[in-house]
Amino acid sequence: MNKLLTGMTLLLLCGFAAAEPYKSIVKFSEGEVVSAAVLNDLIDRIELSLKEVTVDEILGSWTATQYSCWSSLNDPTLDATQAGSRTCNYNLGLTGVANAEGNLAVKRTDTVMISAVSGQDNQFDIAFSTRNMFGNDSSGTIQTAANFNSAKTHRCAFLGDAALFGCLLDPSMKEPGRRFSSYFNTQRLSSTRIKLSWGPWRGGGLFNVVILDKDKLPPDAPTSVQTTLSSSAVAVSWTASTDATSYDVQRKTTASGTFASIGTSTTASYSDTSVASGRNYWYRIFAKNTNGTSVGSSVVKVTFNPAANLSASNIEIIDFFNGDDSKKAEHKIYYTTTNNVMNANLSVGKLDKENLNGLLAGSNGKSPIIKFGLSSFPSAGMSGTATLSTKLIDGNDSSIDAGERVIAANADISWLSDGEKLVLTVPNQSSNVSLNDGDGTTLISNWAIGGSSDLMTISSTGLNKPVTLDIKLLEFLSSNIAANGPSIGNFFSEGAYFFEMGISGIDLIDSSGNSFNKVQGTFGVDSNPLSIAYIDDVKVQENTGTATVIVSLSSPSINEVKLDYSTSESSATNGQDFTSTSGSLRIAAGDVKGAFTIPLIDDAISENNEIFNISFSNILNAELGRSTSSITIIDNDTST
Repeated sequence: MNKLLTGMTLLLLCGFAAAEPYKSIVKFSEGEVVSAAVLNDLIDRIELSLKEVTVDEILGSWTATQYSCWSSLNDPTLDATQAGSRTCNYNLGLTGVANAEGNLAVKRTDTVMISAVSGQDNQFDIAFSTRNMFGNDSSGTIQTAANFNSAKTHRCAFLGDAALFGCLLDPSMKEPGRRFSSYFNTQRLSSTRIKLSWGPWRGGGLFNVVILDKDKLPPDAPTSVQTTLSSSAVAVSWTASTDATSYDVQRKTTASGTFASIGTSTTASYSDTSVASGRNYWYRIFAKNTNGTSVGSSVVKVTFNPAANLSASNIEIIDFFNGDDSKKAEHKIYYTTTNNVMNANLSVGKLDKENLNGLLAGSNGKSPIIKFGLSSFPSAGMSGTATLSTKLIDGNDSSIDAGERVIAANADISWLSDGEKLVLTVPNQSSNVSLNDGDGTTLISNWAIGGSSDLMTISSTGLNKPVTLDIKLLEFLSSNIAANGPSIGNFFSEGAYFFEMGISGIDLIDSSGNSFNKVQGTFGVDSNPLSIAYIDDVKVQENTGTATVIVSLSSPSINEVKLDYSTSESSATNGQDFTSTSGSLRIAAGDVKGAFTIPLIDDAISENNEIFNISFSNILNAELGRSTSSITIIDNDTST
């Protein structure tokens, strides 16, 4: 199909290009996909050559090139012998004459102004500047040299289907008792070239062909259209068109949509700020001047997504026990986002005290990792610098009360997206870490980071699993602190803490479409953290038959974990949409997951998605990370 389209397009281009001054709007290279807009533009221009010429398009200033032959058969100055030769007569005393190749015709040029006639939709005046190119009557009689060598204005009109027009010649050319008229076949050769032709007559000479080339042309179409993405705009640039005074920037938002103007520019660039994340856009540029508008440029498509989009309604925090990679707890935080702040309270799960203090002391601690599941990356070509700032308060909220200590730090991470992956690097830099020791004294440590540091990484967790954005919350507070700053190795004790992580320079959007640039919440610290049971919300197709609910433990328990569950109605109805279920789930000692199922009822009714809830209680040998979760039934029926 692509080969067929390309071959057809090239054929059309070759055929149409023969009518100078046609210029193609784009050149194709092997393997390129030709956009529908470009093909349609070519087809439109081909159709233009087949349509009737209108009065509106013939108006204006033109350069007229005349090719003519006045047969000697009709020249009264020749004797009978000469007249019978039927050759072209070049002895009429015409000015501005140049014989065409092979002395086959007379060639002259002049400037012509074609103007409308008030109150006459189909009439127009053709005014020659210095030379008259109309002047043979229906019998082939030619005018005098004086008439051909002077400016004349003729009243003309299209006849019938506009393939023919006629002119009443200038009254100064009128002979006693008769008014001369001229008739021409009309052919559009291109949008800027029209051919007027008369003859040949009597099987040989006596013809008159006038080629009209538009003098004041619109600019050529812009070329080399490119886009550059930023966090809030699509910047469109192109190669400037000669003689263009402005550009009309047009855009559509669907492949089958219609282009519409979104703005103008006097330079070869435009910044489109009316864009929304996750949308596709098609751009096309038209060059303009006082003579008109060019054909459209080639079309460029771009997907605007400046953000990293989260894939789930929860984030994870990976904690380590006393710096041991093999012993870790995986906590889930069920967040809410308000006013660009993600509230992520780890209200039940607790982080290991020895590990945190070991990290701050520069010994065997390992930074907890906050993991964001990503469904999409910023668009290809986007890049920037993300600044991470971390604050820890030894209290249970963001306010700093008397005696509460605060640690704060920041670092920059460079990022680059190719649309499929995000490349992160930590440039060499000097980072400040401050400690407010609770009595009003602030100590500042300055330390160098960069190179191999992995404060922020992107990783793929396997087939059908989301890519994650991993941020090491306390990597700022490495062994450099102990070596170059205040001693903070005993910062953590058992109790509640508040953390705040600011992220600027890269847009983040949660699974509900809310933007955020800050993550904050409370978490607990304990010397021997218990295992926590987490239950995610579930979405399931109505015709699946059952909904599977998975209970995940943050870490293995040395004893069997048991918990009770029961369903309750919300928008989904027991007996119509699901079957009410209750029971107990047991997770064996050493395991980290358990599951149970709830029967679903598949009906034939087209309806909205519906929800029912599950409550959890009476947990043994662990703690509940949340006491309820929800099941969303996705309807699979089509309305009739």
